[in-house]
Amino acid sequence: SIIRFGLTDDGASVYKFQNKESVVMKSTAYSQALTVKHSDESTNNFNDGQVIDTALDRKEIYQGGRFMKRNYQIEYAGDEQIFIESIDADISAGL
Repeated sequence: SIIRFGLTDDGASVYKFQNKESVVMKSTAYSQALTVKHSDESTNNFNDGQVIDTALDRKEIYQGGRFMKRNYQIEYAGDEQIFIESIDADISAGL
């Protein structure tokens, strides 16, 4: 399954830097792969992403970089039902 969030600039037309992303969700009983990808500016060329193991308590990845606008995509390759509460990105503006 793939979910794409759409291009956003978070209301600021300045460069931003992302430090980490956290997925807030109920852990699965067994190891499942949730891949978080992003595409910068106005392209649909997503990076390879990083994989989060949904069975672990800590679901953080560090794939930052400088951007003005970013589009997020998550891909789930598991067979258990998942419940995602939020995806939080640690972003600093004006860098």
